Amino acid sequence: MEKLTRRDFLKVNLGIAAAALLPEFLLAAEEDEAPAGPVIAVARSDPSKNGVSTLLVKAAVDQLGGIEQFISSGDTVCIKPNISFAANRECGATTSPGIAQQVVQLCLDAGAAKVIILDYPLANAKLCVANSGIEAAIVDKKKVSLLMLSQERQFSEI
Repeated sequence: MEKLTRRDFLKVNLGIAAAALLPEFLLAAEEDEAPAGPVIAVARSDPSKNGVSTLLVKAAVDQLGGIEQFISSGDTVCIKPNISFAANRECGATTSPGIAQQVVQLCLDAGAAKVIILDYPLANAKLCVANSGIEAAIVDKKKVSLLMLSQERQFSEI
């Protein structure tokens, strides 16, 4: 039997977790079970303006039926932005901290008890956090935490 690496373990388990969190309508096999509304929403901001519109994420989520379609009061929510690279956020290699902050705030507004911002960085975790500016998304230190998986002790072999 081939040994499972921690990267493969994460890929498999995060894939399973993501699939489990998908709304049922995305997994509908029959055409007559298809959702009445959109399943993907796109919101764009003007790149010539500094910053990110505070309504950008909400506008996209509202097109999907609102955050309440995904988050219920008391839920623990895991958000996986891309903060795996030690590049400056202006390079576009990482998720905008403003976008991540909006997602976190939407989850809290919907009643999430806890929001975990999670990533498995490809570079030094402290550098990734510092360069990405992701700490701006921690809008409530009691309810929002940042978890950068990077050490052997954070994984277990199965």
